Amino acid sequence: MIHTIKNFSAGYSPQIIFTLVDKKINSRFTELRNDEYQNPAPGTVVDQGLVENAFSKESFDFYLIAHRATIATALPVHYHVVANRSNLSKEQIEELTYHLCYNFFNFMGSIKVPAAVMYAHKVANYAHDITMPSE
Repeated sequence: MIHTIKNFSAGYSPQIIFTLVDKKINSRFTELRNDEYQNPAPGTVVDQGLVENAFSKESFDFYLIAHRATIATALPVHYHVVANRSNLSKEQIEELTYHLCYNFFNFMGSIKVPAAVMYAHKVANYAHDITMPSE
């Protein structure tokens, strides 16, 4: 894919971050605060210990809790950065991902996944609904 993009025109070398987003995972995180277990605060990132590639800039993964859970346990999202061809560090990508969860149109606050992922999900559902005959 990256080879094809670079061959688009002479001297064309875009900065690309290719990330897989897994929002349907079974992991749950809690933190111990004031001698009781609570949901982690929004913006909590787990990028060491439970992840596979913690120390690589090119390919790594992390968990992010971008929203405040008011009912039950907070659901983290697992991000796999497959290719980082940008000048951004791992920490900057994690922070950018968190801030992208605040850009959903007409909604004040954060959502579970970045807005682009939510929009892609909505378009896929819409395309499915218009191509499948109703029963």
